Amino acid sequence: MQPLRAPPTGSSSPQVLQKLVLTADLSDPVAPWRRVAFIPFGQGTSALGFHGYPEGPSSQPSALAIAPDGTIWIDDRWKRRVAHYSPNGDFLGAIGGLTDRGYDLAYAHGQLYVLAFPGGLRRGASIATPGPVQGFDLIAVADNGRGVVVNDLFPAPVGVATEAIGYFDSHGPGREGPRGFAQLDIPGSGEPRLIPGLPIARDSWFRFERRPSRGGGDQDFEFTFISNSGTEIQPVHIAVRVHDDGHLRSIAAEVAIVNVAPSGGDVAMYVMLAPARGGDAARFGGGRWLLRIGRSALLWERLPGPGIPDELERRHLTAGTDGSLYLMVARKKGVEILRRP
Repeated sequence: MQPLRAPPTGSSSPQVLQKLVLTADLSDPVAPWRRVAFIPFGQGTSALGFHGYPEGPSSQPSALAIAPDGTIWIDDRWKRRVAHYSPNGDFLGAIGGLTDRGYDLAYAHGQLYVLAFPGGLRRGASIATPGPVQGFDLIAVADNGRGVVVNDLFPAPVGVATEAIGYFDSHGPGREGPRGFAQLDIPGSGEPRLIPGLPIARDSWFRFERRPSRGGGDQDFEFTFISNSGTEIQPVHIAVRVHDDGHLRSIAAEVAIVNVAPSGGDVAMYVMLAPARGGDAARFGGGRWLLRIGRSALLWERLPGPGIPDELERRHLTAGTDGSLYLMVARKKGVEILRRP
């Protein structure tokens, strides 16, 4: 495995930037995204699988990835396959034979990677690639007995990276260790190697941490950019506002970053938020926002929400190799694929 070079240590102290305050007004309109495809749910070969539960959220395809030619790969978990569509949603085929239900996808260096979990469990995750014949070749077991809880797959400048929630053998059985990122030895042993953060360009990494918030919400983060020229820390506060009987007021909110999509030195994040207090939640609901930070101009805008509960969907947001962002939005009869710009 070719390692990512670590940044120099001890050369200078991290530069802490002025806190950035981003405001999410729950009356904000949804930003325009272009719909490039609609793929229905159904039993047919070209349709995607769907499973509804009497209680709780439904379960639909969990992730998407965009190939360099612009075609769309979707993890069709209920049909245990990965389905392939043209850039405008025409069915091109599928690769079946996944033993476990898929969870996340990544397209890196001309190869599609699939992350799957047995029975939905996080440990013992398997990573597979499409084989030369119909089906998949298992190429790695992500924890390799070392207790790494693998959460996502990301294209990396060399190899494939993953979010790794702790090494259990360094903290004792059953205890969750620190959150970090690892490069996987793929192809090879699958052994994870801790790296400074999520690779966003060669010799550049990104990581984020949640910080304690005042006022009963969960709204403060620290974004850290690491490179060979130094480290910058960007504190961020996400303020949530509502219009209440003609008055504008701030409310405490729970804010979660559920997807991170690196692209050419930028980091795009899918942010879900909801009022922290039950009364506010019932009156005002919540929302989803896109945050892009990095080399390009800061982008903070409201995203279209799903038409059905989609908590079991894993990857809503991904990046194409041309820098475009793609969004998978669950609707009652299928999924929309949206693109920006």
